[in-house]
Amino acid sequence: MLQSFVKVWLQDFSMLVVSLVAMTASAQDFVERFDDWPLDLKIGGTLGIAREPVIPSRLVDLVSGKASRSVLLLVNGNSEGKVHESFQQLDALKTVDVNSEIEFESSTRIVFWIDDRKPEQIPAETKERIEKYLSNVLRNGGSVFVCGSHAGLVGHRFISKSTDHELRIERGMNLLPDCMLQMEFPPTHEAEESFLSSLTYHPKCVGVGLEAGTWMLLQNRKIRVVGDGFGKFLLAPGTYPSARVHSIRDTVPKVKELDKVLVDLTQWRREAIDRTLPLFPPKDTVQPIVKNGHLLIVGGGGLPSGLMDRFVELAGGIDNAKLVYVPCEEDDQVAEKHSTVEMWKRMGVKNATYIHTKDRNQANEDDSFLRPLVSATGIWFGGGRQWNLADSYYGTKAHRLMKQCVERGGVIGGSSAGASIQAAYLARATPIENFQIMAPGYERGGLGFLQGVAIDQHFSQRNRIPDMSQLVKTYPQLLGIGIDETTAIEVSASTAIVSGNGSVYFFDGTKRSEDDAPSLVKLREGDRYDLILRSMIRE
Repeated sequence: MLQSFVKVWLQDFSMLVVSLVAMTASAQDFVERFDDWPLDLKIGGTLGIAREPVIPSRLVDLVSGKASRSVLLLVNGNSEGKVHESFQQLDALKTVDVNSEIEFESSTRIVFWIDDRKPEQIPAETKERIEKYLSNVLRNGGSVFVCGSHAGLVGHRFISKSTDHELRIERGMNLLPDCMLQMEFPPTHEAEESFLSSLTYHPKCVGVGLEAGTWMLLQNRKIRVVGDGFGKFLLAPGTYPSARVHSIRDTVPKVKELDKVLVDLTQWRREAIDRTLPLFPPKDTVQPIVKNGHLLIVGGGGLPSGLMDRFVELAGGIDNAKLVYVPCEEDDQVAEKHSTVEMWKRMGVKNATYIHTKDRNQANEDDSFLRPLVSATGIWFGGGRQWNLADSYYGTKAHRLMKQCVERGGVIGGSSAGASIQAAYLARATPIENFQIMAPGYERGGLGFLQGVAIDQHFSQRNRIPDMSQLVKTYPQLLGIGIDETTAIEVSASTAIVSGNGSVYFFDGTKRSEDDAPSLVKLREGDRYDLILRSMIRE
């Protein structure tokens, strides 16, 4: 009797140890960190910044179009006489001394703050009061325009001069999040080097310099400039070998040149953070292997015949599958019904739902939101722009639960953006258009169900062979995978099986032809490829 008890106890103890080891290994495998990345991905309204209190007609038109709404002009007592005459044409204009108490009214949609003082001359209590007020306006979807010597205050940090002409870096209002502002930025190499030197003390800040006579406008998360000058964006070197400097101007761009007139601030903030982290992708090759479960990776443009049946089968069948659909959307709210979920229900799946959030805290802490992922046997990612999925889930508890789904033998599927997001390296994730396959700031954004690869979709239909060739020449440690529309690969262990009407392209940058092109293997339906050996599997 005692021997039987001891035997059972040892078996139970052994199972407990195995479970603890597995949990520890899983925790060690989850290298993506929540705390590194921004929570506030966008602002609620419009923020405009300039050095001179001169209002371009385009801004006047913006305000005049909303003349029925209240327009508030905040001025320092000494600067009221300097207000540009263009303000006088506004109907609903109210002028208030910025040094007085200001009561927030939700009807106030447009606020101008003009001041003749330098940031360091404004009392701390005034800064705090104005910061709270302007934050409320933006949070309510209003527009805030700050012009004058004090405009650098709206950044997270700003550069000021002390009485002995020493440069100082001081805390700002962070209305322009994670940015260090320098107003009247001169177009010289020396100015760039000086600014970059200041950024090394705050490497997670994006440096923003404005030429005289130029307005900068931030709407949601996109920045453009208005006027004759330029806006310049800078990043300190960090773990990268060199700094990054980029300019935008107020011009009409050609096709594929929107980055000359627009900046996605969230992408730049992510890149600044990325430069403080270990180099990515790592120099050493990481083996692409799915130890448990399966991945279904579709190139967009429709599903291969029978693929969704295969997904449900791998998830446990219509009676046992617990399926979760994850749409790829930029909007905070999505429709209550989704075609993928409705299709599962028509197929007879008894447990099918969806999750969606743009709130990283919710994706990390909300138990009711996370509940469907805890027991999910299949997760399907929708199409769209893949950086949205990185914004919402990368490094969160939701991300960890998604990985655990396939670790315990479940299946992960997705099409288009839902294909690219499955790799650890996130290809073609530029928020401004999607013409560039390498997107600094989002390269470390894939959810990493398959390590050591980069995945692109709509492949031959959009002539993307040159892009992937360039990527694997830059990162030969990555295996490049390009998937045509209505075409998929099913991955288990290190084997990828092709299905569908098109082709799948495998790029190996470690092997080059005489003209320096990477090795390319093109496979069709039924063909198999070994992701570790980087070669076709021949029967």
